[in-house]
Parts: sequence; structure tokens; C-alpha cells
Amino acid sequence: MPSPDITPYLDLTLYDKQPEAVYADALIYAQTSVPEFAPASGSIEDAVLQATSSMTADMIGALNRLPSGVVEVILQLFGVTRNSGVRASGSVWFEAIDDSGYTIPAKTRVGYLDNSDTDNPVLYTFDTTDPVSIPTGQSGASVGIVAALNNEYPALQNGEILQLITPVSFVDTVEMWSDLDVGADAESDSEYFARAVAKLQSYTAALVLPTQFEQYVLATYTDVYRAKAYSRVNPINDDFSDPLENGYVTLYVSKVGGASLTPGSASIIEQDLADRAVAGLNINVEPPKIVDLEISVTVTLQPGYQATDVEDAVIDALDRYLHPDYWDWSDTVYYNEVISYVDKVPGVGRVVDLAIDGIDDDYEFVKYGTLPTNSTTVTISI
Repeated sequence: MPSPDITPYLDLTLYDKQPEAVYADALIYAQTSVPEFAPASGSIEDAVLQATSSMTADMIGALNRLPSGVVEVILQLFGVTRNSGVRASGSVWFEAIDDSGYTIPAKTRVGYLDNSDTDNPVLYTFDTTDPVSIPTGQSGASVGIVAALNNEYPALQNGEILQLITPVSFVDTVEMWSDLDVGADAESDSEYFARAVAKLQSYTAALVLPTQFEQYVLATYTDVYRAKAYSRVNPINDDFSDPLENGYVTLYVSKVGGASLTPGSASIIEQDLADRAVAGLNINVEPPKIVDLEISVTVTLQPGYQATDVEDAVIDALDRYLHPDYWDWSDTVYYNEVISYVDKVPGVGRVVDLAIDGIDDDYEFVKYGTLPTNSTTVTISI
């Protein structure tokens, strides 16, 4: 990926120029010394001026990119490497047209068409990681897939039907064989510099505020995707109803998808934070608490929409809303907010009924560091 743009912070660059503009400037400069200078088209003077202008334009473009590249290299020396994103991955099942036995080559491309925005549908593509053989007498086989781009993909669930993009005549259907690890977008310039600032500040000041602990860990440890620090929370007494205790900072960290770090990685981070924190703080690094919420919703159907399509769209929407990678660490899932979120799904007329874990009310988490997932059942009321 290109080096970050540092011009909002300190503009060290010249402005890119096309060869034509360089030629015009050179001509004006020459005529200030020799007013009668007017090279004819095709003359030696004109050819030399054009060649020099072309090389100068290339040089300007190269020089303009030096400051950003130098900044990136310097930050790498301090251990801040730009995150270029993570490719989504999972596995799919190829169902063949018969049981005669077939081989599906590696790099076979499949895709998922996201129609949640009907005006701007998005096709997310995947390639198979290995060749896969369907033995004679069997109807299909599974194989791993990886996204074509380093982008965040929708949270596809086991059983989701995909499109076959690479022509393979003997494949009948393709479906997800596992829940998709959704990957992550490449970080923006502003996110990259925010991490760099947090990292550099840690060399000159002790970590004190919860946000400083979060920013330092996210800037330093590439396997940490999310981090939430709480002041005065003892992990042994981590219910919201428990009294706060002075001298404790507890940091909840996870990888993509809410996955926990290995105990060894968590211990390394814990010791690192203890070395950088003010004296006397008891630092704890914990995995998040993942709570699977059962959402039951009944909606009416707008004219022109198919019930199965709307069911899938509602499930996909709630998968994104109640996802460990996106939840804002709030301690409450508000009933009306969920209704409002479902109500915006294309094809939904109105929400007739909704329950969160069997209750028609706000759902409050019990413990600090809780992230939700969800399993949704949708009923269409005609």
C-alpha cells in the first residue's frame, strides 16, 4: 500500500507537475534571460527542452513521495508498522451435480452478492486455497477459502449460499461450511498516526488513563484487534454491581471475531503494561466475555419482497450490529435501538414483535468487558 499522507501534519512536499507544465515554466524562465528565445517545433532546442521537462516531472513526483516514505520507515524503527488489513477466510462446501467424482482446482473463485443497499450492491469474492477432490460415490467436498482483497467482509454464516464465479460445469451449488472470519480493512492514515502518537508518547510518559492503555496495546501488538480498559476494576470482582477497587486497571483484549489471545501472549502484554504504568497499579489482561443473545423478531413484509430474502437480510443486519468486532463495549443492548435497526432493513414494513433473550425490554450485560454475538429467528407476518 502507498505510504501515508503526512501533508496534514507538516507539508514538506512540492506539488506534482506534468511535463507540459514544466516545459511552460522552463520556456518562461529561458525567455527572461533571452527574450527572443522561441524554439521551433521539432528543433534541437525543443527536443532538449521536452526531454528535460519529462525527466524533471518524474523527479518531482519521486521527491514528493520521499517525506511520507521516510516517516513510515522511522515509525517502523519504533515498532509501528502500518496495518495493511486482514483477508477474510473460512470454508465452503461444493455440491456436485452427481457422484461421478471430480477435482476442483485451487483459486476457484466464488462470491457473495450483498444486496442490503439495493442501489449499490457489492460483490465480495473468495478464492479456494487448495485443490479439492470429490471422491467417486460422494456428492461434494469442503475446502478453505480466502478473500480476494484485504477488506472487511460481511459476517457470513454457515449455510449461506454463494455464487460460483469461475466456470465449473460439474458444480451444482456452493455454500458456506463455517462461519466466516470477516477480516479487517487496512487502517486509514489517521488511524495509523493515532497509533504512532500513542506509541511515541509511551516512551516519554507513564500509562495512566484507560485510553492510554488501549491505544498503547493496539499500537504495539498486531494480533490485538480490540481493547477496552477499565479503571478500578478487579477481574475477580468484575460484575457491574461489584464495588470499584482502587489500584486496579483491567484491560480486555481480543483478536478478530472476539477470539481470545493465548495465555502466553496475554502474559507478555500484562508485563509490558506493568513496566510502563505508574507504580502501584495492579494490571490485568483478560479475554472478553462473549454473550450469545437470542433475538426473536416478527416483521411485516413490504410489497415486492420475498420473505426468505427479508429473513436473511434481517439476520445479516443483526449479525453486524451485535458483533464482537463492532460493538461499542456498551453495557446495555437497548430494545428500541434494535427495533430501529431492524426497521431500516430493506423489505421490512414494520417490527411487530421483538424479544432479546426472551424479554421485551433492554438487555443489560452483567460483567465488564462483555461483547455480544447473536442467533436470530425471524418470523414474517403477512
